[in-house]
Amino acid sequence: MLRALGISRNAKEHIASSAQDRIVIINESIEVEYALAAMDAVLDGQLDEANTLLDREDSVFNRIATGVLHFIEATVGFEPEAIQQAITSLAASESYASKMKSQAQKTGLITSAFRPGAEYEMAELESSLLGAISMLLTESKIEILKALYRIRKTYLALEELRKHVNNVDKANSKPGDTADISSKSSAESRRNSTTSTEPRTGTDKVAWEKFTSIHNQRTARSSTPTTDITPSDTIEEYLRSGVETMSGLLHLILSSVPPNIARLLSVVGLHGDREVAMDLLWTSSTGYHNIHGSLALIALIMFFDGQLMYKDIKLSQEEEDVISDKYATVKKGKTTAQLTPRELQRTKERLLVALEEQRTYYPHGVLWLLQQGRLVTHDDLARGVRILESDECGPNQMRQVEGLLMFDRTLFLLTLNKLEEAADEFIKLMDVSTWSHPLYMYMAGACYLELYRASDNKESEEAKAYKDKARTYFSRAPKVGGKKKVLGRKMPFDTFVLRKVEAMQKAAAKYGLDLVDAVGPSPVYEALYFWNGPSRMEPETAACCCERLKYSKNALLAESPKDKFTRELLESIYMRRAGMEKEGFEKIQNLVQEVVKGDIANGKKVTYTAQGEPWAGAAALYERAIYEWTEFGQSHAKQVRRWLTLSKDWSEDYELSTRINMKITSAEDRLDIYRL
Repeated sequence: MLRALGISRNAKEHIASSAQDRIVIINESIEVEYALAAMDAVLDGQLDEANTLLDREDSVFNRIATGVLHFIEATVGFEPEAIQQAITSLAASESYASKMKSQAQKTGLITSAFRPGAEYEMAELESSLLGAISMLLTESKIEILKALYRIRKTYLALEELRKHVNNVDKANSKPGDTADISSKSSAESRRNSTTSTEPRTGTDKVAWEKFTSIHNQRTARSSTPTTDITPSDTIEEYLRSGVETMSGLLHLILSSVPPNIARLLSVVGLHGDREVAMDLLWTSSTGYHNIHGSLALIALIMFFDGQLMYKDIKLSQEEEDVISDKYATVKKGKTTAQLTPRELQRTKERLLVALEEQRTYYPHGVLWLLQQGRLVTHDDLARGVRILESDECGPNQMRQVEGLLMFDRTLFLLTLNKLEEAADEFIKLMDVSTWSHPLYMYMAGACYLELYRASDNKESEEAKAYKDKARTYFSRAPKVGGKKKVLGRKMPFDTFVLRKVEAMQKAAAKYGLDLVDAVGPSPVYEALYFWNGPSRMEPETAACCCERLKYSKNALLAESPKDKFTRELLESIYMRRAGMEKEGFEKIQNLVQEVVKGDIANGKKVTYTAQGEPWAGAAALYERAIYEWTEFGQSHAKQVRRWLTLSKDWSEDYELSTRINMKITSAEDRLDIYRL
């Protein structure tokens, strides 16, 4: 039976039968406890405490914890030095874990309910996967190719390990047990193979007491602390939560790639299953208060965030309830497009509850404050900003997380039209984050430009100060970076900023104007569109934006056809949010006639003509789809999809295309949720 399930024992495998064996298991569990405690300190924003725990002595679990810390720093900040440090430390962790796995398999000592060395195997695979993801963030195409090979290798090994864990759980489950055996087998059954680690000698007792003390310290913050814990339980916690989270992440990544890439990956045996990903990540995020459960929760938040904040296509509560009731009993998977509106709302509530728990468990963790603030802003922008401005977490020791929090808070200040505060924050970001210095300088200049344009008296000292600052920061933007790459490509916003400033400088030189007077449509309200600012705005704020957008039409520099198209497109976007739908609809109808021609109704013989900014043509078609919904509702869902397809099929790649494509995907997912 066991052999059929793939969990048969070889001749060398044995449970702890001597004091030496027992000490080996207890000491290993102590190292796991220290590593998990260090990761808890990281998640709680206590970097000094984490480093103290990691500096104590060398072990596989110490190394993987160090690698995960560097991985978090790399993926949060995208700094080349941090990325390389993550790659290096995770490679060292992988190599050491592989060595220890081989030794454990040779000795055959059973340390948990699973095969000898399974915990080291998990550490090896975790190091490999996170290392591969880090390699994808480099500028090197060779590193990216190596990463894809690693992902394939890790995928196959993770699937085999997950199968082993599931088989053991099934074998250990009691008849009629309806619990989720994929994550929690019977505690009694687990202990059947590990009771021999109970302390029997003085040496055993000392080691056991040390283990118990460290475990109790790590779990002291829990509202439901564990009792009757064994060293094998700690090893299994790491192994189970690791398998669920890493497998879930890998399936989520592979199931999220575009269809054409997915087909190529399937040729080499890589198949992502979205439903498997959701099951694993939800199980881990709700089942474990450790680094793996936390990573799983962050992955879920990132996955659902786009749909949860999407507001361009929306039915009334009553209409959504009708859909939810109609499809409540229909068998479906776990992707956002397969949920009902009510299930999507419950998902949001579930994530908010999970974040509240994380904030209680990690009270100093700014990372959780950031995630909570982001989710809250979807429905209450002012409250979200208050959360991000609070200092209840105390001093933050993770600079990269502080940079993220400050950046998000700054974008929300922009959305509230608090331009002077936003400008100050962009300037401060120069000292906190290295993500995109050209963007920070450009946006600071854009804020001051808008303040200058809004001044009633352009000759006042205040207006002159705004103009000087706008000129200074626009001029500085190209000089502070712009060479960083992710996935071998330049940062999209860096490319955007450098092109925009170059166009300003050329126009100023050509027409003999001050740089500030050579700027076209509002850079603030243009950039804010890509960060979903209009959908979060109050109608009166959007109406103010519409008024300010008129400035470039009457500026010193005569408006070019390109600038006119871009300005009118932005006006139509903000008009929709301001409640000026009829005027905005008329504008967008005129604009799309300039960018697409042919048999639009059937999508045949369609030709595209770029107008305005590089992103503007495709964006105009997307906005035309949204106006179709705004004007006619669900009865025109087919026409909405047709305009979305036209936008998606734009004839060539363009600047910031990812941002527009994210809007299109969210719109299509929302129509799927509405079954339209």
